[in-house]
Amino acid sequence: MTPVRLAFALVLLGAGTAHAHARSVSYSSWTVDGSEAVVRVRISELDMSALAARGELDIERYVQGHLRLFSGDRPCVATRGSFIRLHTEVGWQRFEWRTACPSEPTRVRSDVLAEELPAHLHFVRLRRAGSEEDHALTETRREASLGAAGTQPAATTVAGYVGLGVRHIWSGLDHLVFLLALMLVARTLKELAGVITGFTVGHSITLCLAVLGQAATETRAIEALVGLSIVLVAVENVWLAENRKRPVLPLAAVVLTTAVALAGVALGSLPAAVPLGLALFTGCYFALASGSASPTRLRWAVASLFGLVHGFAFAGALAGSGLPVSRTAPALLGFNLGVEAGQLVLVAVAWPAILVARRKRIDAELLRWGSAAAVCAGMFWLLTRTLG
Repeated sequence: MTPVRLAFALVLLGAGTAHAHARSVSYSSWTVDGSEAVVRVRISELDMSALAARGELDIERYVQGHLRLFSGDRPCVATRGSFIRLHTEVGWQRFEWRTACPSEPTRVRSDVLAEELPAHLHFVRLRRAGSEEDHALTETRREASLGAAGTQPAATTVAGYVGLGVRHIWSGLDHLVFLLALMLVARTLKELAGVITGFTVGHSITLCLAVLGQAATETRAIEALVGLSIVLVAVENVWLAENRKRPVLPLAAVVLTTAVALAGVALGSLPAAVPLGLALFTGCYFALASGSASPTRLRWAVASLFGLVHGFAFAGALAGSGLPVSRTAPALLGFNLGVEAGQLVLVAVAWPAILVARRKRIDAELLRWGSAAAVCAGMFWLLTRTLG
């Protein structure tokens, strides 16, 4: 069985029961007044579906039990009857309740989705006595101590957001697979630098636009397009490895991705314009590559274009946090630097391995089987994010 056939067989076997979701982010804001507080929480509907899948149907009990305020070692208690569902916004569920503490609160803890989605990121905003502070809670940092009025937590300094960016990209397997797929056909360090730079420029642009509120996206569509980007690049890898002798490969990519997108439209999970855009882009790209004397040189362009899509996916961690203007610039700078640092670690590890494979004359097999695995992963993410 060829690598491509094996990849599609694995997709068909696994897509029916599997569920995938990329980065997972939720938010809470706490308005503290003495020993009492009002909390407002936002959790995405996709993440809520993960709770429903494991039988967690009492949402009030769940959120109040997994998002808690403490006074020393003593937990604050939710005021009976104060829990309400706020008017929902598209793709999100919002809740509010009051809580009372034995004395002035000192720390907040989030275990929201810790079991279902271990890489979940929770943003906390604390307001009290005219001061405001922000915290980013992750799988390795579940609690945040309330600082003195007017202080800024270390987690929201530039250095703190650098660490957040590194963790964010390393928890995003889809982005790493996309980069590896791009690297597999790079023949020289110059070509490698071109695709990495193109990807960096692309995702930096849309990350900034989304976080600054200058561009809005549909989360499910963006995550599905991330999966599509992996499929197209990986299919092209195999196509190039076979010297572009099998036009059925790009044709299959066009037909399959369009069919998945049409199914997403029918289910209401994707906008109606998506299938036309996918078919048009995929067809035009492969037509351009088929007529190019050196199609690998086009990789910087496709890396830049798909970088725009991946940038919107990166922005999910910051776009809804409501950061004030004074802290948006440091957050963007630190987060983007962290993402780039994470990318460079991957390049530093993978590129020497690719060079070793070439010296041992097994680079052709690495390209075929690595790309087949990427096709499998990309189709898995495309199917589950479109149809799941």
